[in-house]
Amino acid sequence: IGAVNVSYTYPAYTKLPSRTRQLGPESIVRAYEGTQVEITIASNRPLAGGTMRVGADSLDLRPGNDPQSATGKFTVNQSTDIEARIVDVENNQSSDALRAKVEVQPDEKSRIAIVSPGRQAFAIPSAEVPIEIEAQDDLGVANVTLFRGLNGSGDFSKTVFNSDGGEEQANVVEVLDLADLGLRPGDVIDYYASTSDTH
Repeated sequence: IGAVNVSYTYPAYTKLPSRTRQLGPESIVRAYEGTQVEITIASNRPLAGGTMRVGADSLDLRPGNDPQSATGKFTVNQSTDIEARIVDVENNQSSDALRAKVEVQPDEKSRIAIVSPGRQAFAIPSAEVPIEIEAQDDLGVANVTLFRGLNGSGDFSKTVFNSDGGEEQANVVEVLDLADLGLRPGDVIDYYASTSDTH
């Protein structure tokens, strides 16, 4: 067994391009859940294939584009172990085995904050009040929704940002026109915001 290359085809929700890297000395295959992984094992001899165990599943390795390589594919669904052995064209099995770990890279939860105004803000009934919202996500913000209620009434919701993903940060300003809402002195508006990612 010589060099080992790992190719990642990420699921659509990540918006990440495919990539290939050489398996490092730590021997860890780390990817988001649902990622298609292809492992290519190089050898000093022409190969007929081999076998690869990923957790409880046993997979066949097939000859690669290079006659001195073998490849196998699997989907990352959980953290587990890999063990692979290659077989040359004369049916000799490798004395050494590839051993590696699969780690599911977590999709972090989105973060959101209302930057302004503060928790207790005051305004005259004719004011226009900008509500500034910041949202962040490791894979990309898909939407931001602003909810508001008046004097304890049910929440009115409005989607103030929509995206197919890919943007790790979204900054949104939604202006509340208090005169247009018909507010009077003493009225109270409660508001909060939510966000979700592409997953």
